[in-house]
Amino acid sequence: MFVGSTVWKKQEIIAIKLNQQRKVFTEKHLLEHELDEAVLDMQIMSSSQFFRRNFFGQFRLKTDQNLFLGLVQLLMDKKRSYDQVRYLDIHGKEIFRVNRNNGEVTVIPRKNLQDKSDRYYFKDAIKLKKGYIYISPFDLNVENQKIEKPFRPVVRICIPVYNEANEKVGVDVLNYDGSLLLKDLNEQSSIGIGENYLINHDGYFLMAPDTSMEWGFLFKEKKDLTIKKLFPNEYQRILQTEDGQFRSRRGLFTVCTAYPLKEIGDKEFTSYYPKDYSWKVISFVPRKMLSYGALLPVKTICYLYLLSLIIWLTAAYIYANVTYRKFQLHHQLVESEKKLQKAVETKDRFFSIISHDLKNVSGAMSQYLDYMNENQDSFSKEERSMHMKEVTIASNKHNKLLHEILDWSRLQQGKIDFHPVSVSVKELFDEQIALVDLALKNKELQVEMKSEPDLVVFADKGMLNTIFRNLIDNAIKFSYRNNRIELLAKANNDTVELTVRDFGMGMTKSDAQKVFDLTSRVQQRGTEKESGTGFGLKLVGELVHKNGGQIKVVSEQGKGSAFVVTLPAG
Repeated sequence: MFVGSTVWKKQEIIAIKLNQQRKVFTEKHLLEHELDEAVLDMQIMSSSQFFRRNFFGQFRLKTDQNLFLGLVQLLMDKKRSYDQVRYLDIHGKEIFRVNRNNGEVTVIPRKNLQDKSDRYYFKDAIKLKKGYIYISPFDLNVENQKIEKPFRPVVRICIPVYNEANEKVGVDVLNYDGSLLLKDLNEQSSIGIGENYLINHDGYFLMAPDTSMEWGFLFKEKKDLTIKKLFPNEYQRILQTEDGQFRSRRGLFTVCTAYPLKEIGDKEFTSYYPKDYSWKVISFVPRKMLSYGALLPVKTICYLYLLSLIIWLTAAYIYANVTYRKFQLHHQLVESEKKLQKAVETKDRFFSIISHDLKNVSGAMSQYLDYMNENQDSFSKEERSMHMKEVTIASNKHNKLLHEILDWSRLQQGKIDFHPVSVSVKELFDEQIALVDLALKNKELQVEMKSEPDLVVFADKGMLNTIFRNLIDNAIKFSYRNNRIELLAKANNDTVELTVRDFGMGMTKSDAQKVFDLTSRVQQRGTEKESGTGFGLKLVGELVHKNGGQIKVVSEQGKGSAFVVTLPAG
């Protein structure tokens, strides 16, 4: 009986441990990706030419300002977690603010706008360089120098704004309603047994079963309400555990460390908030819930007693080994689930980037067309021409991105015909140079072609044209006027190395590592403000691999970039 009950208890504890690990891992994933869409929306708003005009006071008509504020209201109405959107000038004074009050989105009158120059998030965000993002600590909303009641948890997303002269003029701020995030976390953590906590890096409670313990760092009388006070013998191990599980005399502790927005955007987020910006998810199962009495009801004990009369010690030993094997297999399954979830996250991140790019461009076209239709009688000939040019540029960009996405999709589904043949490198370069002759002349660029004689590669001709058309277009875009582009080719054993090199803007080391990554957005205007989709190089990478080749980029900011394609020799 003793052996049987021991085996039963071990099996139950193993199940509890696995369930606790699965629960905190799910909560960690929720915390790390809940803010992704909000950051992307703020990036789009701050970089949009239509919004930036309102920031700098360049609207000529009152209707334009109303249209802008109406768009902000519509955004907040669709995104229920967006509590407040505002723009602060260089001195920290609010230029506009749109609030959500009792579920209703309203524009705040100018007379009620506030001075936020003394708030920590403004002081930190105004110091950032162009393109950087600031994520504030998780705390409570403050209005007119007082903590708002009832408490409203909030995370602030701040982006510095620059004008056309590259001068810093203010900060865009989005208040993200943290109460919805905590509600989702509470619902998730209510599954299964145990007590659930969320703490910040300093050990203060952001969520706890006893709500009076929360937000202690904001109140003098609660300064000692930390994880140390609740678990004095275990707190150091909790703070030092990245992701793990341990037992003490108090019970079973399962800990996961969440890093919000760890993988979003085109910059390393260590530049935007402190390296120690993290939250810990803790699930605690008290010792009494792991005792025999809790795990083995009376009926079970009786059953085990009867069973022990029949089953020999050898059978119990075999059962223990089977249970241990089951634990190993279950552990392998959990690891497989993590890998699968990561793959799904990569796919979701890619489609999130593409959908935002498409919405950004199509939204700009729609707004411009509506604006022109409503105000066409008031435009001068020059203004009408300017607006039509901007709509045309947006339309061309939208069309190019759609074609690139369709090509990529067909490639993934195997619907693109693949017929590798022997292709002359010289003929390939000559054809592509002829196609961009006008673009080269417009920027007064010279092409220098250096190739070993009679080089041949074995690849699909149509895919080769797409690869080098994109690479040469990219080189033209980022080359300075009256400069040169090099096309190089040389044999290397059974392969041929083809290089497209420019001497233009170049890239940072971080951006160069991401240009072929589907989960990253790397977009940069050309030397003469040429725009692009940022997707062409990702398609190039896929096509090169389809042809059994490799591609790499060597780049230095201010000195240019070299894209090196290695393909099988013909």
